[in-house]
Amino acid sequence: MIVPSPTPPSQHRNKIAQLERDNRDNSRKIAALLDIINGLSHSVEDAVDTIALHEHNDSALMILEADLSELLGVTNEQLTAL
Repeated sequence: MIVPSPTPPSQHRNKIAQLERDNRDNSRKIAALLDIINGLSHSVEDAVDTIALHEHNDSALMILEADLSELLGVTNEQLTAL
């Protein structure tokens, strides 16, 4: 029977350090995603309010459409950057 040699403590420390770095990176990404989701939520709420107040005002809806398009573009860029 072949008994594997024990793993050196330095290898365990290196693995732990890598996992801690990965955890910090994932935490940063989650925080960024939560900020994006929060911003989208507020924008959608504003859109709903604007549409409710200006149902028959085409210029207000056109501005809203442009704003939401820009928001989606920025959101896609930020998600891609993660």
